[in-house]
Amino acid sequence: MPKQPPDASNAGWLERFMSGTKPVETAAPTFRPQTSPSQQKADERTRLVREMTDAATEKRLATTARLKAERLGKEAEDRAQAALEPPKKKRKPSTKD
Repeated sequence: MPKQPPDASNAGWLERFMSGTKPVETAAPTFRPQTSPSQQKADERTRLVREMTDAATEKRLATTARLKAERLGKEAEDRAQAALEPPKKKRKPSTKD
């Protein structure tokens, strides 16, 4: 028989279950490994490259959004202009004998 999940009406079970537990301490770890100078340089380089990449991505997304807005505006103008022009008459197909 599968175990039924607890329903919201009996939510006190969780409080009773957790009553004997202690909170986890979130203090800083007692041991911090020292990074080598080459590792520090690599971390700094990684941080700088990530900043440059993020800046380039933001610039690209801004340009894309601007161009999309301009394109949608131009398409709306074109649709409005087409609605104002009278429709073109359809030609009858020519019959060749």
